[in-house]
Amino acid sequence: MKITAASKYDRKTVTALARVNAFKKHNPKKRMILSTVLISFIVVISIYLLLFYDDHFAYMFLFLTAILLLMECYIYLLFPKIQYRSLGKFAETCHTFCFTDDALSVTSSAGEYNGTCSIAYSMLYQLMETSEYLFIFQTKRQVYIVDKSTVRGGTIDELRAKLTSTPGLRYIMCNY
Repeated sequence: MKITAASKYDRKTVTALARVNAFKKHNPKKRMILSTVLISFIVVISIYLLLFYDDHFAYMFLFLTAILLLMECYIYLLFPKIQYRSLGKFAETCHTFCFTDDALSVTSSAGEYNGTCSIAYSMLYQLMETSEYLFIFQTKRQVYIVDKSTVRGGTIDELRAKLTSTPGLRYIMCNY
């Protein structure tokens, strides 16, 4: 059986990859809202301590919570943009995937650059799945992103079953 799919590494796709790497199984938007609410609560307590008790510990606490809030904003908002810009001339790369019984073939094209490779399923490291994408990791840092809406010649369930039957492949379902 031969299942095909495609993907384009646009800003939306790269943002999804950056957030799945940063937040793993957790929904990034919900996680960001929860973190912001908790950090805001801590800031309010710190300000209360500063106003009514002039506690020196509150200054440090306020500073640390501000740093945490900035880090969360960086991870959620800025890091995906930085990742996309780092692609340079390979941004908007189009990939076509062909899943056969024992290997994955990938054809890539980015303007004047084209390439094809074939990877045995046993060489894959990890599979992460969201509602829109499959992230197929060849190593911890090398990933192919499959847009689930482009799967042809089979269903996403058949593709998932084919990939997860590989011994040693880690599978993580992200519930968003």
